[in-house]
Amino acid sequence: QEAGKNYKWIHYVGPKFDRHLALHMKLGDVFLLPGLVGLAILDGFSFGLPLFTTDCKLHSPEIVYLKSSYNGYMTAVETEDYAKAVVSVLKNPKKLSEMQANCEADSLKYTIENMADNFARGVVSAMKK
Repeated sequence: QEAGKNYKWIHYVGPKFDRHLALHMKLGDVFLLPGLVGLAILDGFSFGLPLFTTDCKLHSPEIVYLKSSYNGYMTAVETEDYAKAVVSVLKNPKKLSEMQANCEADSLKYTIENMADNFARGVVSAMKK
């Protein structure tokens, strides 16, 4: 909110959900989430948005979906490192396009249906032991 007061190119919109979230995500090229990453990574993937985060040690288990330079980046918890990673991808349209396509592919891999199937297979496997 503070940055939005000082820079006209920053527009703080606050939390968004459902249709409003989708409308805002469709406007982006990348998904910037320097703090805790949870299931939101899947929201980004479903819109083809590479995720940029930091190694802040707060992430939920879903952080394992992030593959550096494939569907996003995790940098040190340093503003300069984070900014360099984001800018390097935004300045390279070919790399950005590849990463966006990888995110879309991952969105088809990490579905609720696949999660349920994996869980069921795990239960069946455990019962056989």
